Amino acid sequence: MKYTICLSLLLALLYVHSEAVVRVSLQKRLQNKDRLTSLENLMKYQHRLKKYLFLNNKNTKEDLQTNLNTAYYGTISLGTPPQNFTVVFDTGSSKLWIPSSYCKSRNVCSTFPIKSFLRVYGIGFYDHKSSTHQLTGKTFQIAYWTGAVAGYLAQDTLTIGNMSVRNQEFGETTLETQAPFGWAQFDGIFGLSFQSLSVQDVVPPFVNMMRQGLVEKGKFSFYLGRNPDDEVGGELVFGGVNEDKVDVKTLKSFNITSDRFWKVKIDGIESEDRKWYTSGCQAIVDSGTSFIVGPADVINDLLYKKIGAVFVKQLGVSAVDCDKLDDLPTVNITIGGVKYPLKSSDYVIKFKERVGDVCVPAFSPMNRAKSWILGDVFMRTVYTVFDMENRTVSFGKLKS
Repeated sequence: MKYTICLSLLLALLYVHSEAVVRVSLQKRLQNKDRLTSLENLMKYQHRLKKYLFLNNKNTKEDLQTNLNTAYYGTISLGTPPQNFTVVFDTGSSKLWIPSSYCKSRNVCSTFPIKSFLRVYGIGFYDHKSSTHQLTGKTFQIAYWTGAVAGYLAQDTLTIGNMSVRNQEFGETTLETQAPFGWAQFDGIFGLSFQSLSVQDVVPPFVNMMRQGLVEKGKFSFYLGRNPDDEVGGELVFGGVNEDKVDVKTLKSFNITSDRFWKVKIDGIESEDRKWYTSGCQAIVDSGTSFIVGPADVINDLLYKKIGAVFVKQLGVSAVDCDKLDDLPTVNITIGGVKYPLKSSDYVIKFKERVGDVCVPAFSPMNRAKSWILGDVFMRTVYTVFDMENRTVSFGKLKS
């Protein structure tokens, strides 16, 4: 029986609610991986690490990332009385959806709830048990590169900690495809991007928090712990920042370049004497993706020529020698003139498998990619602030 450590967003404490700041602590728990070892998870999910790279218009096609052994989940509640669901807090999407109790894909919708026993009522959202539930009369469908979900839209009370968001519109899925949702360790998605990305112009949860005066400032921030052995894995703050986690003097803000995504301009990427994109490129800062994703030519050059990774055909992954991690080069990503270094301890993920340790650099190539994605591997090295009012993303130095 295999076990891997997953990071879970557990809604634990409400701090300084009079100032309209809600802090959500991240904690780890052991996940029983009966069906798949962590590396087998990687093989299944590695081609699902990429999001939004082919999008040129406002459609709803995207790819969903399930975060292997570095997944960040959280418990939210919907309805009156509240029914609990485990969701991914995802800055790469704007939708909130959870499975309906009427979901016809029982083998998919029931996979995680049965294992976790987190639900109050069982499988899916029982809308008839909520006194504040209202149907909107609209249906929705979201097409993913490897699957899809479909269902209907409704409104109800959303609860996070002690904060209640009135009349939050969300999706209740009645159909979910096996790939990737049959393997997912979560119930649904809690989107933290912009309304312009949303299906049928549904107002995202954080936008409603702002409109209802539930947060002090129109920003939220992530601290993702770097040590997988720490009891507390990190924190998500709605309405501000946690100055105990970041040196606020080092916070540097960058204007976003998209009306849909948290996308910033990258000046360049370099490793030792090798440089790429000295004229600049675009990158989406995405808490819903584990790896750093980029154009195949650049990533492959970085992986195989600079880092020295070798593609292991029988495993389907690129790996490096676990005994030589200290010899691997630093990768620098420069944004707005500020250089953000990633050491091998930042970008290599070690999997303990039956064959021994397997060390995988967390860079994923994507053919015809138009944008990069800076996922959790990057976000763990900085404190990240997403400012929806001023349309900026800020990075700051973590306090020790």
